[in-house]
Amino acid sequence: MTSRFAPLFAGLALLTVLAGGYGAAWLLAADTARDAVRDWAEERREAGYGVMWSALETSGFPGAVTVTLRDPQVRFPEDEGGGGWAAPAVTISARPWNPSLLTVNGTGEHFVNFVADGRVFTTRTTAAHAVAQVDLADGGGLSYGRIDLKEVRTEGLALDAAVVELDSLTAAFEHNPGGRASLFERTEARDTGIFGALSIDLRDLRLPPDAALPTGRMLQEVTLKAVVTQDLPSGPNLKARLRAWQDNGGTMEVDRLTLAAGPMRIGAVGTIALDDWLQPQAALTAQIRGFFEALEQLEDQGVIRPRDASVAKVVLGVMARQPPDGGPAALELPITIQNRMFYLGPVALAELPPLRWGFQAPPGPGEIKPGFEIDEDGRVVREE
Repeated sequence: MTSRFAPLFAGLALLTVLAGGYGAAWLLAADTARDAVRDWAEERREAGYGVMWSALETSGFPGAVTVTLRDPQVRFPEDEGGGGWAAPAVTISARPWNPSLLTVNGTGEHFVNFVADGRVFTTRTTAAHAVAQVDLADGGGLSYGRIDLKEVRTEGLALDAAVVELDSLTAAFEHNPGGRASLFERTEARDTGIFGALSIDLRDLRLPPDAALPTGRMLQEVTLKAVVTQDLPSGPNLKARLRAWQDNGGTMEVDRLTLAAGPMRIGAVGTIALDDWLQPQAALTAQIRGFFEALEQLEDQGVIRPRDASVAKVVLGVMARQPPDGGPAALELPITIQNRMFYLGPVALAELPPLRWGFQAPPGPGEIKPGFEIDEDGRVVREE
């Protein structure tokens, strides 16, 4: 009888040993996770940030190790504009067998204080889903990152209680793409000099009335696929890192950019970079559809005069081309961002808000964009 059950007892003993070993490994992983969070906070404090929380808890056994920060707060350094961020709770989790792959869950409320134009703003953001996933490289850098947001609502961006609402946003970054399935399905070998690949998919952004686009308050879609050509230097100060990246000739090569706002649809390719003030500048070639419907909408809203709308329709009618795949006529025009002004061909359409980066605001935008001509086929082209 004893010999008959000996294998069973041996198996149970082995399972007990394995379970005990896994439990010890899980507890060790939990201790390591707590220490990693504390070490990160101490590094931020040495860089001038104020990092604190009311409690740090671990849970999740026997699955992922989950670290929960209760009442986390971060105060930003004065040279980065001051202000701060706070939330009721944030969780960070990882599997014991893959500790470099972290999942950060910030679903719920977030509060941000910041100063702009001498005014202090306090924003409240709620998200039905706010999850970030990061895969850390061996050297401590980011190998892969992804953010997923759903049903986001932000209040307090202006003094009139303006509200910004977002249906969904997915953004992903992959370091040094190529050689395997990646964000761009590129086939180049690794270490090609490409710093990273970026993908963004935004759906249904509703702006407050004062910040509405000429085509309305709703931005239905923005998608972007691009590669960043130069490595972003490491360091705690983002402004200094971007300055070094700009000095090294860093650019973003846009493989595809689409935008849908009101009746207008834009598809573009080109290059985006930073100027000497670390403001975005861009040179893109775009195909635009629905421009005539947008003109009618602007005319109905009184944004442009009926006479100007009529002249624009005639000029654009000459320039528009019927696409080979059929559908409405399309315009092919250069899109330029320079000195914080958005240009469609030679025409200045909109002034972009400045990115201050903690120092004096950059100069104001220009009003005239030189360097354009209309060729014999009615196309707006850049002069060389």
